[in-house]
Amino acid sequence: MRKKFLTKLLAFVMSAGLILQPVTTFAVEPGEDDLTDPVVEEVEEVEENLVLDKMANSETVLLPDTAPTLQAEIKADGQLPYIQNVYIQDGVLYWDPIPNAAFYWIGIGNLSAYYTYDTSSNLSQKCEELKAKTDNYKITLTAVDSSWQDVSQESTLYYYYESPIIIRKVTNVSVTSDIDTVLVDGGEVKALTFTNVSDDAAKIEFSFWQKLENGSWNVYGEKTFTPGTYRYWAALYISEAHYYDSQLDKDATLTIDGIEYAVNQRNYTGNNEIWCTIYTTDGFEAKKSTEPEIPTPGKQIPVSLIEVTSNYAELAKYDAPVIDADFGENDDDPVEIEGRWYVKGDDGTWSDNHDKFFTPGKYRYQVDIYVPESYHGMYYLEDDLEFKVNGEDWTLISDDAGTMTFVSEEFNIEKPAEPIEKIKLTSANVTCDYLDGFKNGKLIRKANFSSEDIDLSMFDIQGNWFKDVGDGKFALVSSKTFTPGTYEYELT
Repeated sequence: MRKKFLTKLLAFVMSAGLILQPVTTFAVEPGEDDLTDPVVEEVEEVEENLVLDKMANSETVLLPDTAPTLQAEIKADGQLPYIQNVYIQDGVLYWDPIPNAAFYWIGIGNLSAYYTYDTSSNLSQKCEELKAKTDNYKITLTAVDSSWQDVSQESTLYYYYESPIIIRKVTNVSVTSDIDTVLVDGGEVKALTFTNVSDDAAKIEFSFWQKLENGSWNVYGEKTFTPGTYRYWAALYISEAHYYDSQLDKDATLTIDGIEYAVNQRNYTGNNEIWCTIYTTDGFEAKKSTEPEIPTPGKQIPVSLIEVTSNYAELAKYDAPVIDADFGENDDDPVEIEGRWYVKGDDGTWSDNHDKFFTPGKYRYQVDIYVPESYHGMYYLEDDLEFKVNGEDWTLISDDAGTMTFVSEEFNIEKPAEPIEKIKLTSANVTCDYLDGFKNGKLIRKANFSSEDIDLSMFDIQGNWFKDVGDGKFALVSSKTFTPGTYEYELT
């Protein structure tokens, strides 16, 4: 028997006061008294021609609010309170204001941390700006006062973001190493350097050395190589420049110095994507040497290249707090890196920036590099020292008494344009083909909207399918095709 459905739709458009009235109506078979949600089962055919002009006969149906809310209370022991009514709806994070809060810190997984003065934040838009991959991200929210002190507990929830970016698979990677000059009897135990990477989306990092002892491979923790057989572990990642558009294939191979090595393990993300593949090499004999390259009072080791990663570029934003960048150095490094922000004056000269927040202007980050006292007599900076940050060369501007000064590229910070005044719209007739292809096994596609009343290009209208997960609750559909079940369609 052919089934017909009565579909009721409530559309919310993110514009001031804009609510599109329910506009979708179907006739029911004689004898059917109740309205029925669309159901995907062994359906012979689903009515595909929508009638969107019978608004007067349709009722308003509110979709269930499935957004999680963090319930909290102020504890008697004096602990900070939780922010109330924290939830995510249609890609937007909402919460209630909290007393004494000057602004709110928001974290999106390990992608970004930023602040806002509002009590909502568009996570979907932020993920799009960050070129985030499809994943389920941990969201954190904390209220902070004007003295940078927390005035609330950290609230935590999760947001699933589906990225529109097409991901390219990285399959076969080949590189060369400097093992011939590193693995030397009496030489310093250090990480290998890999060059001539065949795929610019790939990044390979040295992990650690192992030595064959009594038939077993053991991690080698000495400072110099001694005679024997060694091997090393190497990790294959996606490079920072291609993190957003590339992904490691599950069968990716790694060839080092012409030898293809076996996979030791694959590490997966929570979204079941490979983020790192570990390889184990063959055994190599340490070459004989009579001149070990280790620091001694009579022989100093030159430092000719410093490569680090830093978050400095993420900090230079309008009205963001002026804070020092992180360069990942540790106490074992033979060099110190000290940095600060500089601002360009009207006369073209650069001066130390003492403002608490970034204002419109030109900025750059400047670092001083020197050998600390604990390494004096052991290391020295070469005159042609290279300083690379996130793979990019910084410019040397000064070399004075053992301290070399480098600067980053310039940042031109501008004040964002004032928001355009919104037009208030109370109602409009809109047609939508969201039920086209609504059948078991069919691909879930983006719906098309049209209207004779308004110019839809002025609005961002999007729709999502929600599926009945039991107990009258509906959850956002994450699959690519329809499967048997009860659905509702929600517009934003």
